[in-house]
Amino acid sequence: MQPQTTIDPPTMKNCSILLIMVLTISSSVKGCAFPAQLSGTWTDKHTGKDVIINSLHVNGWTVHLYNYRASDWKCAFEDSEQNHLLLRLKEDLEIFGMKIAVFRCIQWKKLDNCSYEITFVNKKELGARNDRVLAVFKQYVLQKNLTRYCSPSSDAKVHKITKQGCKGA
Repeated sequence: MQPQTTIDPPTMKNCSILLIMVLTISSSVKGCAFPAQLSGTWTDKHTGKDVIINSLHVNGWTVHLYNYRASDWKCAFEDSEQNHLLLRLKEDLEIFGMKIAVFRCIQWKKLDNCSYEITFVNKKELGARNDRVLAVFKQYVLQKNLTRYCSPSSDAKVHKITKQGCKGA
């Protein structure tokens, strides 16, 4: 005859420990959001196009990758100490049956209340018409690795954006 194992019902002590562990883990996983001061509709002086930024998405800064064109980005990672944001196309691209994740690393600098300098940090990507993005096979995407996706370029591209409707813009 097999000995029976019994499972004790959860005690208040066990539940408290589990709750503390969950809270610790969830508080250490930092979300990604664009700084509030960047929210709004901007004009990119380099491209002459509108860039719309809200707390989680950017629409603008179009990238052409092979036969695809996309401009809807989401915030993938932020480094608020260095003013770096890692953007990822909202939808991965499928090229020749392979899923491709596209990233764009930017660094922002406030010039005044109505304008910012946005530096596209990535090196030029040949398959993206020399745009400053990083295209990665989806299966090789590593989460929260800013160094991998924001490899600086000695000739980084600087864009000035001005907020629409802002006095002094």
